[in-house]
Amino acid sequence: MRSLSWVVFGCAAELISQIAVLAETSSGSFLKTAVAIVLGQCTVIGIAFSGRRLSGPRFGAAAALVYAVLPLLGIAYSLTTYRHIFVHEALPELVGLRHPLLFAVGAVTAVVFAFVPRQLLGLAGICAGVAALAIWGVGPLSDLRIGLHETAWSITFAEWALVAGILGVARRSGLFAVGLGGWIAFVLLRAAAQGYADAAFWKGLAPATPALALLLSAVWFLVPRLRPAPLPYRAP
Repeated sequence: MRSLSWVVFGCAAELISQIAVLAETSSGSFLKTAVAIVLGQCTVIGIAFSGRRLSGPRFGAAAALVYAVLPLLGIAYSLTTYRHIFVHEALPELVGLRHPLLFAVGAVTAVVFAFVPRQLLGLAGICAGVAALAIWGVGPLSDLRIGLHETAWSITFAEWALVAGILGVARRSGLFAVGLGGWIAFVLLRAAAQGYADAAFWKGLAPATPALALLLSAVWFLVPRLRPAPLPYRAP
């Protein structure tokens, strides 16, 4: 029941973040806003089931909450000179207020990771990664690093967070890690190929935000477990 309550908190946090972005940017029509809200709730629930599948209901609830606040954390990750662009250009896309179709892709992936057999997830991840390399290569990443260097406070932090997340997921399921990693690589390279002007890269990450939330939440699995304190020694 506690885990269920945290999922409810995740749904509420997602709704609050969407309303906050809507109030700040006045983005999207009434119909787009309504669709975005419904998709947002579906995505939170999908992530909760995906996380539950990976490591139990508590992790699922935590990942759902991470997803709800992840777009807003991008504000803190941006340098102060870039935050206005991020808020008014990227955030409406990331919470589904401008292009619900891309947002819907993310919702579908959350459901896919919750119910599709792990063998198929791993195969799909390999196919997605190979396709991304074949279509865009790694060249766009050079321009991306330049853009991040000028607008974000740490490129290294983002890189190692992704690596740590993949390792964390792999500790629970190698196939799940391949599936997540391949999908994120596909969306990341596609977004990088769109350029960095007008927050194009950040907008392009919208379909991968559920996967990123699962990945970043899985960093927890790399934290060493505390051993129980030894019993006090008693002389015979």
